[in-house]
Amino acid sequence: MKKYLVTFFFILTICFVNSLGTTSLHANEEAEKKEKSLTQEQAATLASKIANKKFQKDFNMSPFTPESYKAELIDNKWHWGKISPAGINGCSANVTFSRDGSDENVKVAYHTDILKNEPDLKKVPMEIEIIKIPESDRNKIEKAFESLKDKEKHNP
Repeated sequence: MKKYLVTFFFILTICFVNSLGTTSLHANEEAEKKEKSLTQEQAATLASKIANKKFQKDFNMSPFTPESYKAELIDNKWHWGKISPAGINGCSANVTFSRDGSDENVKVAYHTDILKNEPDLKKVPMEIEIIKIPESDRNKIEKAFESLKDKEKHNP
């Protein structure tokens, strides 16, 4: 019986020590995650680099700075930018990535319709002129259309 009790306490001790190690491992993992988390300034800098890389590839320009948009941490993801025609000279971007900068997603847009150097479009009044066709000419035109319709029916 004594042998079984010693074995039981030995196994119980191993389980207890193992659970302490697991708890400290989880605590270490959480601490490492917090250490790897970017600051708001770092997130804005990274986001502008990601946006400029994509914009350079698509439109041969790099219009963004970290100050172009505010980096916001929402649901453990950094969000920077907004797709909008009112962007920087028509350029806009939306970048998201995880707290540590991984798992990035980027969308860019170039809205040429709102560039500042384009002139304002103005509506030009247009007069509509009604042309009256004499009755005899109207009959000739109608007969011509009828003959065309007949030809189309016979020769599709």
